[in-house]
Amino acid sequence: MRMTFVVYSRRPLGRLVDQFLQFVDSSAFIGIDRFWLRSRSSRADLRRAELCELARRSSNDGCTIQSGRGSIDLTWHYGPTRGVQHINGLLSVDARELTEFQRFLTSLCGWAAAVYAYSDLRKVVDRDVIAVQGDLYRKESFYSLYWYNYFGPEYASIFRLDTSRNVEGIAIEEGTDKSLVVINGSPGRPSSAAEELGRLSGIFKKYSPYARFPQPVEIDFSEVRNLPAPGSAMSTIGAIVGPADSFICSVGSRAARFRAWARSKGEEPRSEAEFVRVLRQYAHAIEEEEGLLQDGIAAYGELVREKMKGVWRKSRVFHHGEPVVAKPGKPWTSRRVVFEILRALKTAN
Repeated sequence: MRMTFVVYSRRPLGRLVDQFLQFVDSSAFIGIDRFWLRSRSSRADLRRAELCELARRSSNDGCTIQSGRGSIDLTWHYGPTRGVQHINGLLSVDARELTEFQRFLTSLCGWAAAVYAYSDLRKVVDRDVIAVQGDLYRKESFYSLYWYNYFGPEYASIFRLDTSRNVEGIAIEEGTDKSLVVINGSPGRPSSAAEELGRLSGIFKKYSPYARFPQPVEIDFSEVRNLPAPGSAMSTIGAIVGPADSFICSVGSRAARFRAWARSKGEEPRSEAEFVRVLRQYAHAIEEEEGLLQDGIAAYGELVREKMKGVWRKSRVFHHGEPVVAKPGKPWTSRRVVFEILRALKTAN
């Protein structure tokens, strides 16, 4: 089975990469075949200790661990307005290994001082991400009950245990730190009681469009917020793509490079919604790696152009001088593809 998991951490992950690698090394479930820092992905000459030091000094980056099972990505972004840091994984897990995988996830959540985490079949998670065109964890609610669900202490207290105990197909584990693990059926096969439990809990959007936490949940993100924020890579459209004519001439090669990069991550977005999902998932890596943001803009623009049977042009009516995609002779159909990507990335931050 191809299992996706996402852990939302309150810890400054970049400063703890060495500890994370030690955690993985000590795990019997997964090993490390390769490890790289996203902003230095082409530097095969850098040793592990050097990469860990670069990660420690970075305010905005990520790293990837590759193993025979799949990959795990850490993403961090510090500053006074930041919140959860991300650990994303895609691993191959045999049905006989689910208990061991569950223990691995719970240990990882403990190491990461997780706020929230979930895991299920990749197709289940991808379907929901595309449906909401964004993150499945929001300030006012969660989206759904998955196979594996971890609620940090702040959220465990609002999950109604009295509605879930002794429910067929639902298992509850309470941690010593007052966290809560809820196992719902099996991967891709939720318990028949999951929908009712989700609805009664009142905190899952999939079961109720009006779902909200009963009161605002305060989480201490001071470790992340007290660290220096990175400089912005997105000051103006002109500063990002450079002269419009030169950028338009390079669209073909740039789009091809981005598609190759996306395939290396196991991604092949074929719609605007899928493209936005990839952009948001890898937002920090895209901002950090030189040229990748411009390549992503070109690839997204090509997707829009093919869909609308349009052309690239330099706008001379609206948003003068900006590279846009529009139908020939119809400037009012212009799509500000550069702006659309920058907005998607800012929303992800």
